[in-house]
Amino acid sequence: MKKIDEPDFKVSDVCDTAITDSSNKEDKNIKDVSTQVDSAGWKAQLEFHERIYLDNRHQLYTMEEMDDAYGITVKQMEGIFTYCMTGSRTYKDRLYSLAPDRCPICDKRWGFNDKNLDHVLPKSKFPQFAITPHNLVTTCDTCNKRKHDGHGKDESTGVFNAYFHEVSLAKYIKCYIYASRGDIVVNVHLISFDESEIQDENQYQRLKYWFEKLYDLDQMYNINVRNNILKLVDEFARSDIPEGLISEEFLRKEFQTNYDEYNKFDFSDGLISDEFLIFIMYDSLANKSPNELIALIKENILARKSEIALAKCEDIF
Repeated sequence: MKKIDEPDFKVSDVCDTAITDSSNKEDKNIKDVSTQVDSAGWKAQLEFHERIYLDNRHQLYTMEEMDDAYGITVKQMEGIFTYCMTGSRTYKDRLYSLAPDRCPICDKRWGFNDKNLDHVLPKSKFPQFAITPHNLVTTCDTCNKRKHDGHGKDESTGVFNAYFHEVSLAKYIKCYIYASRGDIVVNVHLISFDESEIQDENQYQRLKYWFEKLYDLDQMYNINVRNNILKLVDEFARSDIPEGLISEEFLRKEFQTNYDEYNKFDFSDGLISDEFLIFIMYDSLANKSPNELIALIKENILARKSEIALAKCEDIF
């Protein structure tokens, strides 16, 4: 996870938009701000909670869950969030611009229409932070859906916020690929506490919770590496290498050559880039692969070669 620039606006700015527009526009999402509560008092309360949030940026798990925000219910705060982050209002775009290249959680490059605003502390449990800019981090659609309403609740689970925290994840993960019941199995995992450079076990447990439970990053990376293996199999199958040359010894040499090439790359930025995932794949294939796995990959390549040779495509419209 890479630390990103902090927002350049405060919750007071978002409150002002909601308050001003609630008296000028007939919108069901914001009308309650001017009709149900003292809008000045509501704004003051959200500013107060924003200060608490920022003062406790490294202990966000201590924040109190609430049923409403100064008389505005969870559902109403969700409506205010929806109104203020859509239409001609620029808040969402300004937050999106803080993560221009990649999702700050999984390090994936942005896909089409892939950006979402994630409530670090979920608005369903913390309505007082529903429109607090520092609680709104741009993430990809996958990370946003996997996290859902999850959050750390104590020192051993913690709360990671990309405006305040940074993790060079690449130095903490390994990949092991093996064969099981005729299938290729990928296991991308965190190294153990004893193997890591982390001195505080609670800090390690926070990383483990964030990686394995909150965002399921291990599962996401497992799928990515497995897809890379399937791509590798397809590339060998489509190549002009004769079947007779595709031996287990040949594959081991190819994997070692590719590992040596990727081992020259600089991964010191800690990003889990596509190149890094290919690197840890070749690390496992070249240095840790049991004979059973290499035999299975060979079998898959030859089967794919036969499939391609026999394939016929007929256009049907």
